[in-house]
Amino acid sequence: MTDTFDIDGYDNIQYHTPADLLPYGLSFKVGYAPSANATDGGDFKSTGSARSNAVAAADTASSGGISVTTGGNSVNHYQVKANALPFLDGLEIGADYLEFSGVIDASDQAPSSGAYYAKYTMGPAVIGYSKSFMDTPVTAINSEQVENIENRKYSIGLNVNDNLSVSYENEESKPSTNTNATTQYTMESTGIQAAYTMGGMTIGIAMNDHENAAYTQNKDVKDTVFTVEMAF
Repeated sequence: MTDTFDIDGYDNIQYHTPADLLPYGLSFKVGYAPSANATDGGDFKSTGSARSNAVAAADTASSGGISVTTGGNSVNHYQVKANALPFLDGLEIGADYLEFSGVIDASDQAPSSGAYYAKYTMGPAVIGYSKSFMDTPVTAINSEQVENIENRKYSIGLNVNDNLSVSYENEESKPSTNTNATTQYTMESTGIQAAYTMGGMTIGIAMNDHENAAYTQNKDVKDTVFTVEMAF
């Protein structure tokens, strides 16, 4: 599943507002990467190589997912969160936006992405919801290309007792093209997890179901993962 871009993939400088500086638990983060060029090796110096080799990969793009290979020469990333809202105790909300500048081979649309989320904690239960949008590089407005990807996610987790926890999540990723000349398939994944702790040992199980995996029609995948963690 192709997700949003992230500045953590590049050498960058960030500013974070100090904790408890603003009311309602507000915090801001701003990040800047002066080079997003793959041929510069992720550093700040120029190697004299062609800038047309700039690459910006989506944060969690799988090998079978939608390829995003054109990036920019610098990146700006902005984030805002609030976790002490007066009207609903236990609610946390946030949003972020990332943009590239100096983009090569994306004359009609430069890559960018943004997301917003809400998380509500009520006793032993935690409910989460998020929605994200990614604009992919478009080199020609009249050529069939993936133009944007819209993702929606929600989950619920429950601590049944001090030893047992269970959770459920659902994710949906919907691509679209600029000319709608080809059919794009929505990828949907669901998962159920459980973990049980006995002393220093934790046993976990996750069962996942993926429909139209890698955005391919009728490519359905199921997997079950068992884990054992020991503490010494």
